Amino acid sequence: MKNKLYKNISIVIPVFNEEANIEPVIRRIHEALSKAKINYEFIFINDHSTDQTRNAISNLAIFYPIILVDKKGKKGKAFSIYEGIHYAQYDVVGMIDADLQYPPEALPGMIKALETSDVVVANRKHYKDSIARKVLSKVFRFAFGKTLFGLNHDIQSGLKVFKREVFETIKFIPSSPWTFDLEFLHRANQAGFQIQNFDIVFSKRKNGHSKVNFIKQTFEIGMNALRVRAKRIHPARIHPYENYSMLGAGIGYKKRKYITHTTIPHHLSALRTFTKVQKTIIGLILIDIGLGFYISPLLTLQILVAVLSTIYFADVIFNLYLIVKSLSFPREITSTEQELNELKDSNLPVYTILCPLYREASVIPQFLEAMDKLSWPKEKLDVILLLEEDDKETIEKVEQMILPSYVRTLIVPHSIPKTKPKACNYGLAHAKGKYLVIFDAEDIPDPDQLKKAYLGFGKSDKNVICLQARLNYYNPHQNLLTRFFTAEYSLWFDITLPGLVSIDTALPLGGTSNHFKTESLRAVEGWDPFNVTEDADLGVRLFKKGYKTAMIDSTTLEEANSRVGNWFRQRSRWIKGYMQTYLVHTRGNESSVKGQALHSLIFQLVVGGKIAFVLINPFLWIATFSYFALYAYVGPAIEALYPTVVFYMAVTSLVFGNFLFLYYYMIGVAKKGQWNLIKFVFLIPIYWFMTSISAFIALHQLLFKPHYWEKTIHGFHLQKRFKKEIPQIAIEVIEEEEKTIFPNSVKQRFAFVFNLKKAYVSGGLLIGASIAANFLNFIFNAYLGRVLDLANFGLLSLVSSFLYFTQVPFSALGSSVNYRTGFLEGRFGDETARMFRSWIRKKSLFLALIICGLWLALSPVLVNYFSVESLFPFLVFAPVWIFGMIAAIDRGFLSGKLMFGSLAIVALVEPVSKLVATYVFVKSDLLPFVYTAIPIAIIFSFLASAAFSNIGKKTSGHKAYEVYRFPKKFFLASVLSGLSTITFLSLDIILAKHYLAPEDAGRYALISLVGKMIYFMGGLTAQFITPLISRNEGAKKSSKETFSRILFSTCLLSFIGFIAFGLFGFITAPLLFGQKALSIISYLPLFGVAMLYFSISRVFISYHSARKLYSFSVVTFFL
Repeated sequence: MKNKLYKNISIVIPVFNEEANIEPVIRRIHEALSKAKINYEFIFINDHSTDQTRNAISNLAIFYPIILVDKKGKKGKAFSIYEGIHYAQYDVVGMIDADLQYPPEALPGMIKALETSDVVVANRKHYKDSIARKVLSKVFRFAFGKTLFGLNHDIQSGLKVFKREVFETIKFIPSSPWTFDLEFLHRANQAGFQIQNFDIVFSKRKNGHSKVNFIKQTFEIGMNALRVRAKRIHPARIHPYENYSMLGAGIGYKKRKYITHTTIPHHLSALRTFTKVQKTIIGLILIDIGLGFYISPLLTLQILVAVLSTIYFADVIFNLYLIVKSLSFPREITSTEQELNELKDSNLPVYTILCPLYREASVIPQFLEAMDKLSWPKEKLDVILLLEEDDKETIEKVEQMILPSYVRTLIVPHSIPKTKPKACNYGLAHAKGKYLVIFDAEDIPDPDQLKKAYLGFGKSDKNVICLQARLNYYNPHQNLLTRFFTAEYSLWFDITLPGLVSIDTALPLGGTSNHFKTESLRAVEGWDPFNVTEDADLGVRLFKKGYKTAMIDSTTLEEANSRVGNWFRQRSRWIKGYMQTYLVHTRGNESSVKGQALHSLIFQLVVGGKIAFVLINPFLWIATFSYFALYAYVGPAIEALYPTVVFYMAVTSLVFGNFLFLYYYMIGVAKKGQWNLIKFVFLIPIYWFMTSISAFIALHQLLFKPHYWEKTIHGFHLQKRFKKEIPQIAIEVIEEEEKTIFPNSVKQRFAFVFNLKKAYVSGGLLIGASIAANFLNFIFNAYLGRVLDLANFGLLSLVSSFLYFTQVPFSALGSSVNYRTGFLEGRFGDETARMFRSWIRKKSLFLALIICGLWLALSPVLVNYFSVESLFPFLVFAPVWIFGMIAAIDRGFLSGKLMFGSLAIVALVEPVSKLVATYVFVKSDLLPFVYTAIPIAIIFSFLASAAFSNIGKKTSGHKAYEVYRFPKKFFLASVLSGLSTITFLSLDIILAKHYLAPEDAGRYALISLVGKMIYFMGGLTAQFITPLISRNEGAKKSSKETFSRILFSTCLLSFIGFIAFGLFGFITAPLLFGQKALSIISYLPLFGVAMLYFSISRVFISYHSARKLYSFSVVTFFL
């Protein structure tokens, strides 16, 4: 294939009145290619020449392999090229102008370049033609090629060499006589083909004259370029290597070349997450809901609650019917011992077993042992280990094994998407068996399962082309998570799926132990490689094509996920795949099944309903808890959302629905004889909550990385035997997900932490502590907002505002120390980082003492300015300047040292100590002095951060120049950014305290506090901008995708905050701050909009600061 591809070329030459150039161009091409030992053919397209061009070509046809085509279509170079390519017989096609301005001698080098690319474009680096043409060409290339299309190529070059498959994939009809080149390169680029430049010398024309009218054709090409850019490019189908196979087939889309080994049309796959129609419907729904909230919030909520209650109630009824049907009329295909024993090995066909593997070498011995126990005759087994080409470690380990004769390895060529279904499609193309089954590497199937499947197919109708075996786990008692997982699988595979089979509807297949008729599976084109739960999609697709799936009475045991983090990865992928399946099969695709409306409704409940429920449930749980725990505050408001009929449906779903679901789990485990798991079913709501968290992760991934396959790490039950392999796999998975490479030192440290069972824990603790700290701060403000009068609350807000202002230099200093500590730790080690901390603490302590003295000196002036009756609040606040500054340094040091667990404790110390001090002041009837809790909390925070920072090796006193370097630009940008934030959030409170009466100032403080809650919600994800963008910028990688994700998350959280505290402030504000908040309700929507915009704007500022564009911080500060 390779010799044929690169040693043969079809050269298309469009000609119009080129009589004098025919012989020279043929001769020079012949000499160049003959010297390189490359076979060729000339394809001349005579574009209605009026001179002797045709005769000149005909006379030379007896000496050279020439195909002469007299053009019959439209006149123009673009149409000539298009027509000429269709006559090419070789797999490499070249195109060159006949005027010899492009050197034919470049062809061998360009053909050679195809080894690493798909299209090679002659780049006119040295230009010997007229200056005017050179300038026009350069301007056109920059304005249209690079700027408009993002193509850094000579887009109007008349010399190109490309693989024929490129044109076959992007085949199009030129829209004008001179516009083939740009559209060809644009479509090839969009289809994911690699385009390479090849520098040449562009010469002057020696014979004849140019046919180009530069002004006219430049205008024509420019206008066409705009039309091409506006034209929507549909996914391009990449044809398989052979007509009778799907090998090599794929799709080119959005500058990526997906080799999927399936010919499933793109509109029937999850390649595109949403179609235009789906986007329009979703958009209209959101607009309607938004308008509804604007016009009549209560009525809109009542309608939404009614719709949700109806769906929940329908789901309860449907599941009850399904369970009864499953238990009363089981449709599983069973096989007796006698039937199994009567099977003769000689009559059995070949059975193919596909086992896709990716970085799972540690569990291969277990898989081979399970295959050895199968009762199917080994000479009739075709076990294929599907190994990815880039998984060198697994390939090497398998090569070192002595595999049984019935086991063979198949290396799946590297391509995207890197998913299990793509590997299975590759295996399907090489399968030898009449039947085929998928087993995962950790599976232990029933030894008689293949025979039971063979008998099952014999007992079934011809349109049954798939049999699903039950799945369960062999480590159900490893921990609480595996118990939940086992109970769920027992319900799904032993109760729910048999129920779906009993009503003859679509069956979302499990990911393993699916048995197929091989030829029928090929006929439906295998698996969708873009769907991360390809099994569920295939089950629905089979049903829509008129086929059926049945279940057999056989069980495959798998490894239940025993690690929470790993479980979240797996479950979020499953839910994302169900989302993809739902979107694909609600596009109005045709179905050959009768009673489509009924089955569509069932699909909506089984797939769509389950997705909706796991996303909506947390909000309903919160509402239910609030109703019972906070009835005096929110009870009447919640009751107003439920008209009588809706209320009874909702109560039925709540009481009987949840009871029945728990009961269904008990039935499932009881049916499997797992009686010791029944008591754990009462804790299953914990599992439901985890599933909802996974659903939100899945939703995020669906929007931003829909095809990413979150690899589930297997073999944790074997970790004592394979301690090294598992952390190695884990970090490689993280590297692939985050698109980065960790240094070896980091990998070693990760492995160490992983084996100590601390991986992800410290980071998770810090995130949890941050959320808890914000919540405790909210409790602090909400509690005092209820017990303090407006005057004292205004004084408390003033002291809090002072603290906010100190956070400007403190946060900037802490961020700078964080950045510098991490750099010194990585470059010079622990000792240098600790020396830097010691040095910066001494410098900062001196500065803090000066600032504290200035504060004390200015305190009398501040008392008069803020109309405060006592000097005491300012005296009490003075220590904050000293202890707060040193604490900021220590927190930055802990963060730079990646001591996230310690940092989590420090993060909680401040709000906890503040709450405790507040409680003491309130109980001691010292409400006027409650603001003293703020400096007390800062002192405790200092003590905690200093204690944790001193843990570790002591410095030896060695000094290095690097210790005394401070990141001044970063610090100044952080100061300005912090000032702009604090000014926006707190300056208004200070001004209100100065100009307004005490009660009005307190009222404004409440409005500001509600607004800050919206801002802080957006800040939950905005805080990741600096570390993530900085890492991408350091690695010279694009940050646009990361920025888009964080921006979306910030917008979403900020909008939720705006809805909760802005639009629905009339409910939430009185609930949080008591009756005194009734006076501020009318101001909350407008103030909430301001905070919404401000929260989103901070993402843009942080993004540009992380990219060292500090001018944005400066401009923002002055604005």
